[in-house]
Amino acid sequence: MSAPIVHIGYHKTATTWLQTHFFPAVRNYRHAGKAALESAILNEHALAYDPADARARLLRGGTDPVQGGTTPANVILSHEAFSGTPHLGGFQGFYSTGMAERLRATLPDARIVVVLRNQLESIPATYKQYVRVGGTHGIERYLYGPNLHGMAIDKPRKMPGFSFEHFNYDRLIGFYEELFGHDRVFVFLYEAFKADPRAFLRDMAERLGLDVDVDALPDTAENVALGRATLTLTRLLNHFTARNIPDKRCVLNVIPSHIVIRRLLDPINRTPLGGRRVLARDLLTAATRQRIEQHYAPGNARLAARHGLPLGAYGYPVADQPAADGPAHAGQTVPAAVSV
Repeated sequence: MSAPIVHIGYHKTATTWLQTHFFPAVRNYRHAGKAALESAILNEHALAYDPADARARLLRGGTDPVQGGTTPANVILSHEAFSGTPHLGGFQGFYSTGMAERLRATLPDARIVVVLRNQLESIPATYKQYVRVGGTHGIERYLYGPNLHGMAIDKPRKMPGFSFEHFNYDRLIGFYEELFGHDRVFVFLYEAFKADPRAFLRDMAERLGLDVDVDALPDTAENVALGRATLTLTRLLNHFTARNIPDKRCVLNVIPSHIVIRRLLDPINRTPLGGRRVLARDLLTAATRQRIEQHYAPGNARLAARHGLPLGAYGYPVADQPAADGPAHAGQTVPAAVSV
């Protein structure tokens, strides 16, 4: 049996497409669905979690209930929530690191797959996703919390919300490297997928040893970006449902769920009535953009050096010289450049 493959996200990096089209098409691995992962790993309370039981449930092969025959015991686990919850800041990192430790206890031989996206694009995309799942705040209030209105939050553990630290990729990847080993953590870039999806998928298949017919995969997009009109209308209607996010305002809870709003507006969003697509530059102020660049440039430089990633070529904030501080990687050597 080959080592399990665990894809941890991040959010907004073609994760839904990979889960819907790519991983299920792999012939020599079984793709565990999200429901199975939530039942076996994600939803269990930390003090009640049994790694041995979760491992047995996840690695069990058997008869394919749909196609018949036997399913391979080799398994791919893909869930963006493994990397944390961006709208809650990963609960100050406790969720993100705790989930990494849970995965290590359950699947110590796993290979970890991470797909990154330029923070200058990923953070605005995460905000738009926040609106999609029920959020009502504007992006400045979403990013900076009540501090934007002079309400100092000196104990963020009591009011979880967006945190810039959640997108400090270098630190979380460094944590996984410490748990699983540097050579068992595979880093890919969303920008490479966007530029040439099939080349990206072939590279992923080759590096992970996946038997999959890349040319047979569809060219469909799973999520269509919100238009200006749709974004505004979605925020407005979200005031009338209590779901599905804690950091919001609910004026009157008369709409059962944000899903109802999405089903109502998605067809409109796919037409000119949805308005021009909202781009990252439409959402970020100059000050916020500068903060993002300064905050992530040192960590991105360290990560690029460790994994041979062309982050600068894809417009990521990258410092000229990697800072010395950051996650410790005692005894590890910097690998040669890899194609992504």
